[in-house]
Amino acid sequence: MNPTQIRDQAKQYIDQLPLESLQFVNDFLSYLLQKSTLESNTVSSKDEEISALDLAGDIVGYVEGPEDLATNKDYFQGFGE
Repeated sequence: MNPTQIRDQAKQYIDQLPLESLQFVNDFLSYLLQKSTLESNTVSSKDEEISALDLAGDIVGYVEGPEDLATNKDYFQGFGE
């Protein structure tokens, strides 16, 4: 299959998905695009460092909790028990 045929096939599949699955596909495609962008930036300039925040991308902020666990060791009390 050529790229145009693959895109057309993907669009046909997407048109048949329920909303919940469509959101999942959208998130996954966003992740793939971001990963591809990061990889192309890494290949073009290997001397630059990429932070964990850059790698985490869109998943930052999905979980609620204290702003910074590292600043207050009390947050770790009972962790893993």
